[in-house]
Order: sequence, then C-alpha cells, then structure tokens
Amino acid sequence: MKQLATCLLFLLANLSAEQPETLWTRPLVIGASLADGFNKNNILGPPSQDLSLHLHLDNALTTPHGTIENKGLITFFTDPESNAKYQIDFVATHKPTVIFAPDFLFWFLYGNIAGDESTRLENLQKGFTYLEKIAVPLIIGDIPDARHAAGGILNQAQIPEAKTIATANQRIRTWAQQRKQTGILPLAQFMAHVRDQKPIPIGKLQVRAQDTTKLLQPDQLHPTAEGAALIALAALQELQTITSFDQSSVTWTHPLLTQP
Repeated sequence: MKQLATCLLFLLANLSAEQPETLWTRPLVIGASLADGFNKNNILGPPSQDLSLHLHLDNALTTPHGTIENKGLITFFTDPESNAKYQIDFVATHKPTVIFAPDFLFWFLYGNIAGDESTRLENLQKGFTYLEKIAVPLIIGDIPDARHAAGGILNQAQIPEAKTIATANQRIRTWAQQRKQTGILPLAQFMAHVRDQKPIPIGKLQVRAQDTTKLLQPDQLHPTAEGAALIALAALQELQTITSFDQSSVTWTHPLLTQP
C-alpha cells in the first residue's frame, strides 16, 4: 500500500507540474484586415470566419497547439499607431509563443499620409519600433503593390509609389535579417503573381496560373477563403526557416495546390 501511495503521489505531482512551453503553447495573430478576415460583401458586419487567418492556421496544423488568439483589426487603417500599440500591449500581457503578423506593416506605408513618399518610409520605421518589442518567433508580411485596388476600396492617394514599395520591402528584408526569429511572408509576390496570372509556389507545390484569379476578392486587395488558406500555408512554410517546426506538423493540402 505504501508503494502504491508513493506511486500515486508521484503521478499527481507530475500531472500538476507546469508543462514546458512549446512553440504552439500560445500562438497569436495580429495585424489588419487580412489577419482579421475582411469580407467586402459584409463591410459593416463582423469578420468572416472563413477568411480569418487564425482559422486557416488551425485547419492546417496537425501538431497539438493552444487556441490561436486573433487580435487583427479590420479598422487598423483608421489609426495604425494606436492600433499597433493596442496589439503590442496585448503581446506584453498575453506572452504568446509565436506570432503571425501578415499585414501589420501595410498601413504604415499605405493610407492618406500628410507628406511625401519619404514620410511613408518614416512611418514604416515606426512599425518596426513596435515589432521590436516582440521576442518570440515572428512572421511578418512584406508590402504588396495594391495599385489594382485603386478606385475601389483604396483611393489613388493612399497608394505608395512603386519605388517606395520596393524600398520598403528592402528595408523589411534588412530588418528581418538582423533578427534570428523573424521570417517574411511574401505577400508582394502573392499579389504580383495574382495580378499577372503567374504560378504561385508554396514549397514543392504551386497554384497554377489559371487558378490565381480565385485567390482575391473583387476588391483586388483582400484574399478569398482559398487565398487566406494559401497564405496560412505560406506563413507556416516560412516559420520552418526560422524554427525547428517540422514540415510533418502541417497538412500541405489545398484545393488549388498541385505539383509543378
């Protein structure tokens, strides 16, 4: 009996002991409308669950993981600095173990900005300042050229010049290279290949050129459900380049992904 009691106490002690944290203990999504799940057909309504990035990350992961919190904001564009501060303050209290920020930097470059193109690049630096507070694996998106959304969801004055976008993306690459735990989600490539109807590579697979038209909503800025699922897979692939996260922990399936 004494041995049985000792064994029971040992088991109870191990069950109650705090489990070591892993990459997927407290995953978090931050950013703007891509992260949140913008639906052009429901602009005044709540985010669409089939468009929110956390849902597609959850669907793709096969490894055990905690609940994926999503603090993305459709209204991020209204005040990028205040909304960025809100999200980074949440990071400080929630202490996530991995963060996906696909469009966190977008509205630091886009928008009706008082000043010239250099002001946009100065704003981008402010975005970096917020992200520098993050000390866990981080996936950020680069800046796409969204000029095809002009005259619709974006007005022309909100869109940076092509050379400003190119400079911004070079600065994003330089900034990420200086941080061992930061990877870049290639949204610029995603948008360009959709616009030009070119195949989109995801690891050893690809979306065929003729299928790229299915990846953006009619506003030519926000992804469809198929596009959001693809972006989630691309983000997970990038995560593998900066962590020991294994490829087998993801279901690499998508209705539009095929062998090249």
